[in-house]
Amino acid sequence: MIDFEREVERHRPEIYKAALRLTRDVDDAEDLTQDALVRAQRAYATFDGGNFRAWVVRIVGNLFINDYKARQRHPVVYMDARVAERVYDDEANDAAACLVAEELGDEVWTALKTIPTIFARPVLMIDVAGVSYDAFALAEGIPVGTVRSRLSRGRVQLRKLLAAYAESQGYFR
Repeated sequence: MIDFEREVERHRPEIYKAALRLTRDVDDAEDLTQDALVRAQRAYATFDGGNFRAWVVRIVGNLFINDYKARQRHPVVYMDARVAERVYDDEANDAAACLVAEELGDEVWTALKTIPTIFARPVLMIDVAGVSYDAFALAEGIPVGTVRSRLSRGRVQLRKLLAAYAESQGYFR
């Protein structure tokens, strides 16, 4: 057990930084770091003696992904009935959508529901909810380059769908 404690002391700052990059919140990063270290301590007997920091950072990533996916399956909903009807009318029960739907105008929301989910999710999570590219890529299990590509394609599709509305509102001439 002494080896584990020594390794934790040696690598805790890097482990915490990895958690902070994912969560983008000091308290959440500390919680994620602590959870990962508890899990690592339980599994330390199976550790093969390789790169301890990389092993624990991988645990951090897995815990973050698991938590993200759990929140998607069980979204926290705090909205009025009108917004809930828009969110749940056709399988748009994404956790991020639930949290930000009331902030989007009807035209934007309709346009987001029109484009394929593979392009709408990055727009919703990154542009609206503020999730980082890296965190989204990790949560989706895809490369950051793929995230950037899908986000770009989603933005282009939204721009086309919303061009007439933006012009009528005076955003374009």
